[in-house]
Amino acid sequence: MGQLIIDNMKKSFLIVAVALMSLSPLSTYAKRWVHNCAGGGRVYFTTSDDTTARQTGAMGAAWCDNRD
Repeated sequence: MGQLIIDNMKKSFLIVAVALMSLSPLSTYAKRWVHNCAGGGRVYFTTSDDTTARQTGAMGAAWCDNRD
């Protein structure tokens, strides 16, 4: 009986750990950005919370330059 409880606790812990790990990327990529390209059109992308507006401007311009 004791071993069954321990096995169930291990399974529960594993399920909770996997659930928390799968939710962690949602919290690190929280900002959505839109960049208007010089030649027309837009690019949409997401970044982490600590990305500055200047950095996103550079990323948006790079996306615009690399579009087909």
